[in-house]
Amino acid sequence: MLGYFKTAYKHLINEANPTATINNWYEMFCDEELILVEQAMKKHVQHNIYPPSISELLDLVEKEKWKLYSEAFYDIDDADSIKKNTKQLSAHVQSLELKRHLN
Repeated sequence: MLGYFKTAYKHLINEANPTATINNWYEMFCDEELILVEQAMKKHVQHNIYPPSISELLDLVEKEKWKLYSEAFYDIDDADSIKKNTKQLSAHVQSLELKRHLN
């Protein structure tokens, strides 16, 4: 994730202690679905000239989750989309329940 931002914002990232940065970002995003984080990162890079803070990226990840949820429940025109989105949503909910149970 940080490698992606490093290539997108080469002139802005000069990290003196990369291990601490990697650990902080990992801790904040380890429970998130990778695909949602990737989508949020791409969206941020497309619309911003500065790299995001952790909180900014977490907000974008939440928006991506709600986008997925709304597509799963409101895309009633296409039965295949409903099945696909419902499966994704179900897997995500199961993942969250398992993580809560383990913590």
